Formats: sequence, C-alpha cells, structure tokens
Amino acid sequence: MNSKNLSFIIAILSILILTNCTKNNGIDNNSVIVKPYVLYFSGDRGELFKTNTGRLFNLVFPPDGYPCDAIATSYDNLFFIKRNVHISVNNGKTFDSSTVSAQVPFAQQIIDVPAFGKLYVGSMLNKLSVSTDHGKTWNPETAWDVAPANPISSLTQTANGTVFALEKNNNTIFYKVNAGANWAKQAPNNLPAVIGMYLTHAGNTLIATDRDNANGIWQSVDNGVTWGQIAGLPNRKLYATNCPFDATLLVGTDSMGIYRMESGSFVASNNGILKNTSVYGIIGKEDIYKNSASKKYIYIATSTGLYRSDDLGKNWTLMKQGIVTTVY
Repeated sequence: MNSKNLSFIIAILSILILTNCTKNNGIDNNSVIVKPYVLYFSGDRGELFKTNTGRLFNLVFPPDGYPCDAIATSYDNLFFIKRNVHISVNNGKTFDSSTVSAQVPFAQQIIDVPAFGKLYVGSMLNKLSVSTDHGKTWNPETAWDVAPANPISSLTQTANGTVFALEKNNNTIFYKVNAGANWAKQAPNNLPAVIGMYLTHAGNTLIATDRDNANGIWQSVDNGVTWGQIAGLPNRKLYATNCPFDATLLVGTDSMGIYRMESGSFVASNNGILKNTSVYGIIGKEDIYKNSASKKYIYIATSTGLYRSDDLGKNWTLMKQGIVTTVY
C-alpha cells in the first residue's frame, strides 16, 4: 500500500471516529437535551405560566387578581406565594392554600435546601416556618440559639452549603451550617438596619440589597460579619438581585433596567431592553445535553415583558410581552 492510499484511509477513519463520538444511532448528541430547564413566571394579574423553551408558554394558573410574591419548587411540588403559601402536588393542575401566612414581599422569602431535607419560608406568624415533607405540612422553626424577634424576610444558601436568614426590620443575620445545627445569630458590624433589606449571594459572598435604595447594595466575604458597599447603581429602587450560576451579579432597578457588576462596580447592561423598563426578578436556567455540555440562560421579569440573555446578562431578547412580576 502506497503512502497516498494510507493517508486517505487514515483520514476516512478519523471522520468515522469523530462522527461516532457525536452521534448515537444517528442522533446528534450535541443537540439532544437530556435535562431541559423548567421556567415559571407570573404576571401582575396573578396568573402563572410555564415554559422550557422561552418561546412556547403554557398557562398553569389563571388570573385571580392577586399578584404573586414568590414561586418555588421542592421535589415534585410547586409553590405559589401570594397572601399564603399555595401548594400544587400535581404539576399545577390544582393548588391548595396552606395555613402559612407569608406576606413578605421578597422572592427570597422561600428556599428549598435538599441537603438539609427541609423547606423554609419567612412567616409573619411563626417568624420562620419549616417543612420536612416538601411543603405538605409546616411547623414553626424552633432550632435557634437565640430566636428572632421579627419575621425572617429572606434566605439564601452560599456555595459552601451554609444557609443564611435575615430578620425583618433590623440587620440581624442567622445562619445554619447543616441539618442538625441550630440557627446561630450574627450581628453584622456595619450593615444598615432597614426594613427593605433582603439577602442573596454570589458564590460564598453574601449580598444584601436595600429595596428602597436608601442604602444601596452591600457585600460580605466573611459570612456576614463585616460589610462593604458596592458603587455604581442609580438612585432608583432595587427590586431584584441575583448572581445566576455564581457568574455575574445582576441588579434589577425601577425604570432603569438592569445593572451588571464589572471590575468591582456596577454598569448598565440594557442592550435589547426597552427604555424605562423596571426589573422585578432574575433567574438562571440551563439545558443539559447528551454529550454533557450545557447551555445557560438568564431570564428577567420586567414591566415590559419576559426577557432572556444567552451571554450572562450582556444582551437581552424579549421573549414575551406584558407585565411579568415574578420568575423562577
């Protein structure tokens, strides 16, 4: 066999091997989604929609005139928080109202912590309510070193697994390191004590946002002991803060769109967003493909519609028009 024939055969074999790596039974593994995301969002009339493409939308719950404050899931159960916590155990076909009165105006008022086997929600009556059966039944949380005097307004879980809770009306933080531990009390050194503060995180950095923006947005890298303010935000209410995929910290404002952290400060990031848009919610979603690759999306709930970014918040596409107040 001469060298030209040998080179030709090697080239053909290389193509066949590459094809077999990306295809199985004629299916392109690069385009087969084995774990699609599910996105829920609610409008100003209290309706609930569901999508896993961002283009086709299913109405889960019809308008009832009561806007939604938060949406969450735990195992197969879906939660729709209005005046009370409403639960659906049949994919949204029906909802039952629990006895837990939430009435805390933050999307971060509810958190599912699978590692603890618990679901938590800030409660006006119980300060913090806990469920060990994915929200079917609720009890007052009793595992405190020192119990809070006011309801818990928001909760977040950092990358290392610690869950943090912020007490409404003051700047007291509680944290829980594992399922068997009590909630320990943390008194921050220099975090402003305001009613409208809520917690989120970026990796292991705690983020505290003043919704009314009298005090802006703060960060702590030592589990909430000391805090520093982050510059660059406009003088507007700050309705939403999130760091999807622990990649880009985003803040939704009143009528000035969305801001993205860049080199330690915030910059406007409104390419594709209509002028004077208010941003009420931010969430990250991803599709997992058969070849283990993933595609990440960020969705935002706004006064002009549901938007999506495919590049971690730098550019946006309007997916559905209308007022969208909550996204999960």
